[in-house]
Amino acid sequence: MTRARTAAAPPRLAWAMACAALVGFVSLAWEILWIRVHMFASGGTISVFGILLGLYLLGIATGALVARRACAPGAAGSVRRLARTAALLAAGAGAVAYLHTPAAAWVGSRAAVPLMAAVVACVAGGMYGAVLPLVTHCAVAVDARTGRRVSYVYLANIVGSALGSALTGFVALDVLGMAASSAALLALSGVLAAVLLGGAGLRAARGVALAVAGGLAVLALLGPALYGSLWERLLWKAPEARDHPLADVVETRAGVVVVTRGGTVFGTGAYDGRLNVGLDDDRNSVYRAYAAGALHRGPRRVAMLGLGSGSWAQVVSHLPTVEELVVVEINAGYLEILRRYPLVRSLLENPKVSIVVDDGRRWLARAGDERFDMIVANVTLHWRINSSHLLSREFFALAAARLRPDGVLYFNATGSQEAMRTACTVFRSGLRFANFVAVGDGAVRFDPEAFGAVVRATAVDGRPAARDPDAWLAANLPRLVARDHVEPCPRILARTVGVRLVTDDNLATEVAWPWYAYPRAGRPE
Repeated sequence: MTRARTAAAPPRLAWAMACAALVGFVSLAWEILWIRVHMFASGGTISVFGILLGLYLLGIATGALVARRACAPGAAGSVRRLARTAALLAAGAGAVAYLHTPAAAWVGSRAAVPLMAAVVACVAGGMYGAVLPLVTHCAVAVDARTGRRVSYVYLANIVGSALGSALTGFVALDVLGMAASSAALLALSGVLAAVLLGGAGLRAARGVALAVAGGLAVLALLGPALYGSLWERLLWKAPEARDHPLADVVETRAGVVVVTRGGTVFGTGAYDGRLNVGLDDDRNSVYRAYAAGALHRGPRRVAMLGLGSGSWAQVVSHLPTVEELVVVEINAGYLEILRRYPLVRSLLENPKVSIVVDDGRRWLARAGDERFDMIVANVTLHWRINSSHLLSREFFALAAARLRPDGVLYFNATGSQEAMRTACTVFRSGLRFANFVAVGDGAVRFDPEAFGAVVRATAVDGRPAARDPDAWLAANLPRLVARDHVEPCPRILARTVGVRLVTDDNLATEVAWPWYAYPRAGRPE
């Protein structure tokens, strides 16, 4: 920066700090929205955050390099011209960011990662990487206090970045949802462009301001069409997705819960159960919930980690011996699903059931002297982000400390050999039942007679488990006790020699999934 330029343009420190704060707020807020979109599209793979962050930093570096050349001594352009350039960059970046979400949904999983790379690098580079240096160059004088003034500008940027992340992640997504939050950020991008143009002089920038305002207004008017079938496209990843509208969409700060017209529930893009509590049309293999009464000699006090569709909690709460069921669910959106569907709505009024909105592992750690006959962890797919949190050796040790001497941990391994082996090394006894594993320090076995008694005696809100329990048992019980369906821990340990144990440090189940995979949820229903 030359002294001649400084003399011609007096310091505008307050203007620079306001611009820096807005740049930080908007750019970090967009990143939160991008993470929400790609987490849903990928079903929650651990690689999404790392890819986004890496590309974001690449964009910053590229944008800063462009700004350096623009600000080099002898480069063409006055302070006003640089301010107008920064305004156009900010407005363009906001427009691209607004279009990114519907574009990612339209392109689908095959091109989602390349698209994400191009857009994130463009937006982060244009807004965060280039605008901030340009503003600082225009506003900070070259004298003995230059370093202090630059620090003020970057402090404002840091404050804005922190507020953008916090308010978007904890407030906007909880109150407004994705479409409205994106529209608000588009408007705020326009405000940022206006503030930047103010530094260039209103009269000189009037035409640019009108063009920017007009372009952003057109995008805002197109919002309903662009975001109309967003979650359907991100979920099904099929051209006909818009022809299969979802029955319900609940957005909270913890994630997005959707329900299809066929009654299938997806949490942040991953299968999370179906609305069904009966055995006659057992689309969700809910017989495994009834089996909880045959894996323990009369469980009375049960803790359940994960609510999902509510079907499992509904069945377990109606098992003949259960006197108390505590359900811990991190996403309050699932409670809204309960309110909307009569099949599971009674859970909210059942005196035996209490629902706690909290992280399951944190809740167990705080439980202190609490002891349970059974802990049911109907957790998510083992390859999703944070799944190791409930499949690690450390978690199993914590669960063991919250069980009574004959207690049983009954959890969904979702096919993970690592999780099965880890559980069988922590507990003294156990078995695999379908894709679930039941383990404990007492003798754990599946009792077919007890299972039959449970099926005959259980009625959910007055509806029997099956129209003809004896006929259902005669047709299905041989399959449930078959060797490939029930596997004791010694056999699991013998066939998984060499498989690594899951710990809090290695995240073994999560990193096994390909970083580029965006799985399909199945055929639209």
